[in-house]
Amino acid sequence: MILALLSYFYLLLPLNFALNPIASVDLPIIRIVIIALFFFFMGQVLLKKSFFISLSLSTFAFLGWFFWSTLSFVWAIDPGWSYRKIFFLINFLLLFIVLIGQKETTFKRIFRWYVGGAVGISSVAILQSLLQLVVDPGVVLLFWTEKLLPFFLGSNFAASVATYPSLLVNILGKTYFRATGFFPDPHIFSYYVAMAIPFTCLYWKKNFFGWSRLVSLLLFLGLLLSFSRGGYVAIAASFLWFLLLIFFFEKKQKIALWIIAASSISLFALVSPVGNRFISSFTSGDGSRSERVQLAYTALEAIRERPFLGVGVGNYPLWVKPEALSREPIYAHNLYLDIAAELGLVGLSLFLIAVFGALFESFQKWKLSKDPFYLALHIALVYFLVHGFFEAPIFSVHVLPVFLLIIAACFVKSDIKT
Repeated sequence: MILALLSYFYLLLPLNFALNPIASVDLPIIRIVIIALFFFFMGQVLLKKSFFISLSLSTFAFLGWFFWSTLSFVWAIDPGWSYRKIFFLINFLLLFIVLIGQKETTFKRIFRWYVGGAVGISSVAILQSLLQLVVDPGVVLLFWTEKLLPFFLGSNFAASVATYPSLLVNILGKTYFRATGFFPDPHIFSYYVAMAIPFTCLYWKKNFFGWSRLVSLLLFLGLLLSFSRGGYVAIAASFLWFLLLIFFFEKKQKIALWIIAASSISLFALVSPVGNRFISSFTSGDGSRSERVQLAYTALEAIRERPFLGVGVGNYPLWVKPEALSREPIYAHNLYLDIAAELGLVGLSLFLIAVFGALFESFQKWKLSKDPFYLALHIALVYFLVHGFFEAPIFSVHVLPVFLLIIAACFVKSDIKT
């Protein structure tokens, strides 16, 4: 029963919608579902009187990171600003507890449903992008922000997205509407679909179903149409890392086929708006790049001022701008700088120990078993870490559940001796 519930949870995750119990509060339905899942799971544990997890330094480090995050309100600039993120983390800690209590075979089945949801939302996003071929991008933007996003994100969050729009991008003087699906911005969308790509390649390799090549293409096209340069860099780095692993640990002939495929896609992309978007990152007139450099300097200053404890979870906007509003999007656009600024080097160390521990676990299990599932987990984590240099998706109701699923799958007990 818990397998079915988790499977539907990840399949329908892209369709998460928000309630507005009071005018100023957006309550994603996923957070209520997680609480229900947790109590159902604990009921099963009590009935069976058994609960086994793989305890390791990485597992303790990840749980320690959750604990450190919730404790940080004690030294926060304004504890009131911490509570929203603390409740968010506690909510998703319940999901992590449910996940680490599952079996290896359970994870493999859940990932099939996650891929199904990712393909579905990528298809929606591709259609969303095609609309601008017949309708002005500004019209599509108004329809999306005024009609659709208030339902999926909540009225307050949707208003914030409309106020600070990242749904449009200007490339060589022409405006494009970016693929986002029902997500708040294209970067979160690119995270979600790109982390599914290694698992579709897993199905491709094992011939799990005949449409796997099309599925991979749909996910990759969705990523390209998001115009997320961080996503482009991350998918390229993940692919190169994959090639290195195949080169050293698999038959070396296979690498030639992957290089040919990658070269063909790259040549096509470079002569399209996607290529222009990527190349613009390296031009002197790119305002986004210079702005991100300034954001990084600001975050480093916060870390220098409070190196060990940080300013407290949820308090970085206040440190930058004391009069900041609660939903004002002030952050470093860098996963590691954001964590270090709010939780100090202690919090960042706990997080990195956990994630690199998961990387090592997945690599070891793949190397010993040659099970491509663990290679897919490993590559998905590499993508997450590389994209983290450009975005901070931890407090996303769409990305965090997938990240927790990948981390928990790396930590799960198996018959492989590592």
